[in-house]
Amino acid sequence: MTGARSVYDTGMGVALSPELQEILKHHPLSPPVDQLWDEAIEQSYQLPVARDASRETPAQRMVRLRDKLKGELVAFHDRLGVEPYTGEDLACPAGSRLWTIRVPLTLFPKRDQGFSRLECIVELQAEGAAPFRVVKLLPESRAEILGKVEYGAKLELATGAKLGARLALAPAVTLVGDVATQIYGKAQAEFSHELRRECVVSEIIGGTGARWRLDDISHPERVTVEGHQFGLVVEVAHPAAALHVTGLVQAYSDVRWLTSSLGSMWQSLKGRVLEFFRRGAPLEAYGEWRDVLQRGP
Repeated sequence: MTGARSVYDTGMGVALSPELQEILKHHPLSPPVDQLWDEAIEQSYQLPVARDASRETPAQRMVRLRDKLKGELVAFHDRLGVEPYTGEDLACPAGSRLWTIRVPLTLFPKRDQGFSRLECIVELQAEGAAPFRVVKLLPESRAEILGKVEYGAKLELATGAKLGARLALAPAVTLVGDVATQIYGKAQAEFSHELRRECVVSEIIGGTGARWRLDDISHPERVTVEGHQFGLVVEVAHPAAALHVTGLVQAYSDVRWLTSSLGSMWQSLKGRVLEFFRRGAPLEAYGEWRDVLQRGP
């Protein structure tokens, strides 16, 4: 909607859609990751230094870890998968239709052991308060899923740009395969493995949104690009009003990874930097897609 004002001041002077404003009300934008790492390094200079001059100082360890993680990324895809629901397990009231909306995303971790936990929140909103409801989610709770990478898919980076995210990517680099090559190099970008995750949370929220949590149960020996899809089955009145989708993904590490990388020094950090590390140094991304249904007669 033209002229909408953001509830979160990005300092970019960019008008945000009402749908993105709404998800920011409930899931406020975190401080920029680069800024948090800069503050962590600054704080680490104040920590005690070992008497052994041959050992790394806390600041040196922090800089080494920050440099190792440069370029890692999580992002939704530019296009959603949208099609009529073909299952026979759901009844559809007269005058309504069931649609499957699939929300794909890709992770590009650089940290040892990748991301131990992945959380995704999706919210839907119909223009004119038209009736709709989310009736089913995929994957369901307790399902075991395999990560699958769509190398030809295009990433949705425009929403992050609106929110002031800085990416170490050339503007033209948006295809998953090209991004993987830039982040890992050609050899590792082409490597694939069956990374298994368990869906421990699959929850419809208020009939208009959903939340998932995936935990890593495969313990991969090699970290590389990883892709997943989250699906919603939505019941909408026919003919359908414009339906808009907004998403948030957050990828976390186990704090044991931080301890193995930094020792216990990270626990001496303060304020929002300490909270960032306690949460597993998460990466996050937002996405938005407007008028997603293939509306017709």
